[in-house]
Amino acid sequence: MGDLSVLAGVLAELSRATAERFDAKSFPSRLRIQKSVYLLGALGMREMKSYGFSYYVRGPYSPVLAKDYYALENASVTPAKIHISSSHMNVIKECVERGDAFLEAASTLHSIAAIRCTTEKDTVIEAARSLKPQLSHKYDDAWQFLRLTGLL
Repeated sequence: MGDLSVLAGVLAELSRATAERFDAKSFPSRLRIQKSVYLLGALGMREMKSYGFSYYVRGPYSPVLAKDYYALENASVTPAKIHISSSHMNVIKECVERGDAFLEAASTLHSIAAIRCTTEKDTVIEAARSLKPQLSHKYDDAWQFLRLTGLL
């Protein structure tokens, strides 16, 4: 289990910046938490790097993170004062603004590239398409976004 006050602070900041929900009450919100925390860790946010992610049906997934956000629903936790750098927040905001499918596609591509230790576009996108063909229409745009933001 991570530091619940830190996670609560991060989720509060993400919610404030994106005007979207980041809680355990709905599937889309939980997906946003999983993918946003994954990308914050990939961007180097120390507090989010402690969550270990593995591949799952909807892309990178952390059972420990899930346990923590469910614990937040049942606990009285004061959110820590967290600063997410504007560059990191802008990446997450843009992903969230483009929709949950884009967020899932971007985090999936990054995860595959990291696991396979390659930034060969065709290899990564082909692997993603074989795992999640329903997101095929998002992969080229998500790839370009990851390149432009320095995540790949």
